[in-house]
Amino acid sequence: MIALTLTIIPPLAINTTLGFLLFTSHSVFALALARIPFFQHHHHQTPALIGHESVDNIQEEEEEEEEITLETLLRGPHIIPRHPTLLSAIAGAGAGLVQGMAFTPVENLVRSVFSSRVK
Repeated sequence: MIALTLTIIPPLAINTTLGFLLFTSHSVFALALARIPFFQHHHHQTPALIGHESVDNIQEEEEEEEEITLETLLRGPHIIPRHPTLLSAIAGAGAGLVQGMAFTPVENLVRSVFSSRVK
């Protein structure tokens, strides 16, 4: 039982770390890409009233830039950006590159340890 546990823990720890890195970097890239004008909604300048607030007041609140913090990573942005699928695809590609760069040294280490055991 202990031998089985010891063989499962290292790959589990690596996969957990790489999964966390993948999803966290995807969130950071998505929040950063949402600031690009292509992904932002265009506002109409009509002073119509919604409840007690005018559209101009709402637009001023929306135009404030959100900081990328742990809270915004967990909560997500206030406004859904335009083209969310494209934004997510680009962020996913960037996150995949980050994960690949992080995994390459680990893979090389595992190969060298495995090759030294086989000889």
